[in-house]
Amino acid sequence: MNSLNEAKQFSLAIVRGDIYESIIKKVGFEAGKNLLSIGDEKQYMHLFLNSKIDLILGSEYTIGYQLRLLGIVKTMSLGCRNYHYLR
Repeated sequence: MNSLNEAKQFSLAIVRGDIYESIIKKVGFEAGKNLLSIGDEKQYMHLFLNSKIDLILGSEYTIGYQLRLLGIVKTMSLGCRNYHYLR
């Protein structure tokens, strides 16, 4: 993915009320089209890991932390859905 326009062709979940929500809407993501507002980080991580949404937004630190809470460690690029279960 090389541009914002390319990103808008995929589905993105964002935590309702999160600081990123208004930014994402300003750049053209739309609820019901390519944006899903959800209740918490665990929910969007589960949706992403189960291929129900295409994109999540967060820093490498934040996403890494959320993956560790789920017992998952990133082995390569999360954008390519490369991850490994620790269990």
